[in-house]
Formats: sequence, C-alpha cells, structure tokens
Amino acid sequence: MRKPKLLQFESVFASQMQDFVQSRQLSGSDYSSQTRILKLFDEFLIQENFRQTNLTAAIYQDYLSHCCDISQRSLGNRISVIRQFCLFLAQVSQQAFIPEPMANKKYYEVYTPTIFTVLEVTQLLAQAKTLPPHNLPIRSKTFYTLLGLLYTTGLRIGEALALNINDYSNQTQRIHIRQGKFRKERWLCLTASTCKVLDDYLRERQQWAAYTLQSPFFISLRKNRLSYPAASVTFRTVLKACHLGNKGKSHLQDVRHTFAVHRLTQWYQQGVDINAYLPALATHLGHVDIASTQVYLHTTPELMALVSDNFHQWFQEQVVNGETK
Repeated sequence: MRKPKLLQFESVFASQMQDFVQSRQLSGSDYSSQTRILKLFDEFLIQENFRQTNLTAAIYQDYLSHCCDISQRSLGNRISVIRQFCLFLAQVSQQAFIPEPMANKKYYEVYTPTIFTVLEVTQLLAQAKTLPPHNLPIRSKTFYTLLGLLYTTGLRIGEALALNINDYSNQTQRIHIRQGKFRKERWLCLTASTCKVLDDYLRERQQWAAYTLQSPFFISLRKNRLSYPAASVTFRTVLKACHLGNKGKSHLQDVRHTFAVHRLTQWYQQGVDINAYLPALATHLGHVDIASTQVYLHTTPELMALVSDNFHQWFQEQVVNGETK
C-alpha cells in the first residue's frame, strides 16, 4: 500500500515541525489529521511573516483570534496539537513558549468579532480612499475595492485575495470562488454598483500593471498578489485613522461577520420568513450547513429591537386578537 504524501512545512519552524511529526509517527501513531492541523498553523505563521526563532504567546493568541469562526471542538484539537509541538520545542530550548493545558478555559474563549454599523463601514471605505502614497492611487483603490467587496458579498478574506482576473465576469455580474474553505467552489451574484466599482478598479489596475486572465485580481505596490499580512496591516491603519474607539483590534474577517448580521437585519426589516432565507445565506457564505452560519449571526441593539417588534406583532395577532375572535 502506498504511503500518503508527507505535507511540506514552509514557515520558520518547518524543520522542527517535520521532526516533530516524524517522532510522533515513529511511536506508531498515524498522526495524519494532527499533521494537517499543524500545517494550518504553519500557513498562519507564513501569512503573518513570523520570523522569530521562538514561538511567542502573542503569535499564539493571534492564531486563536484567527480561528474565531470554528467550532469549540475544532479549536480544542488545534490547541492540543500546537501545545504538543511547543512541548517538543521545549526539549531543546528553555525559552520555548508552552500554552496552558486545555483544562484552562481562558484559551477556549473564542474571539468576539466586531460588528460595524453602516455608518462605520461608510467611514472605513471613505478612509480607504485616502491611503498614501497619493502619487500611486493603486494602493488606495485596491483596498477600497477589497473592503467594499468583502462587505457587499461576505467573502472570506482568503477567498478575496485568491481571486484572479478571470474569476470575475461583468457580463454575468458574478464572481467565481475557486478556492473556498474545504476546497468548495461556488458562484456569487453581484449588484450592478459592485460591478461598477470592480470595473473601475480593473481600469486603474491595468494602468499600473499588465495582466492576463490568470493574473491576481488584487495586487500590491510591488505588482504581486496582495498578501493577507499586507491587507491586515492596512486594515489596522484605516481603523486607527477612523478613530473607532476600542475597535482597533478588529480583524478583516469581522467584515464578513458584519455582512451576515446586516443581511439578517435587512430581512427582519423587510418582514420576510427568516427560517426560509437562512439556507440561502449559508450557501452564499460557502457553509455546509446552517449551524456553521450561526457563528456569524450576532446580536446588535438594532437587530434585537427588530426581533422584539416582530415578536410583539406576532403575539398581538396570534394570541391577543386570536382570543377575541
């Protein structure tokens, strides 16, 4: 029977990760699922451009925040594997960081995403338009377009950054998500106003860098595909400039959460059957079931007021008026 191909690690800890996996397999364990989990951490370290020779508590906490939309069980599995790896590192380094055991509940506290108001989203988009350098408008237009696309479609940030030119069609007003979570593909419909912004960006992009249909859609000043670390740093810059108080620690993924909450709010305002529409939202977001979508449905004062009003209306019609008939 042919052995499965070994995953290749590429971060600053690539060799240590490889040694760690091999030591586990030599003890008789298959360790394949744990290796895939460790590979996710490896990819995160690459995205964050982490170059320190020792893992730190800060990067570990950042990774937990990055895992904000996964289940408690999946989070527990990731914590366990990373802790095992840190214990392995501690055998040769006294300065190695070792996370607390899983019994310590503070590591199970899932990051609470920021739900921006419509006004705050407007402020973020306006601020993105003013990003320097002003003699190279491609940076501001890139981030303005990216931020707008995230808000109007609810894309994962990784899905947006993976887009190529040929994934967008202004004729059919759709984008093709080739590299969704769990390698699931899907098509998303766009509004005419979103298409106009994308078309304007492509015209500016063509003046900045030539492209083919397979070229990356969003690019950096170096004319390469825009990376997650660069997009994340720019987002923090925009947040700080908008003076949004304690929202300075928000993540780009929070825009996806905001999209879901605003969509739910609009449906309540329209008085539609929420239960009938939720499966469509799950499909749009690229989820396998509604349970995954529920992670994104957070309460806001506006949403709670609408829910309360709808309940009182239902109670009046079904209970009070029903008894008087």
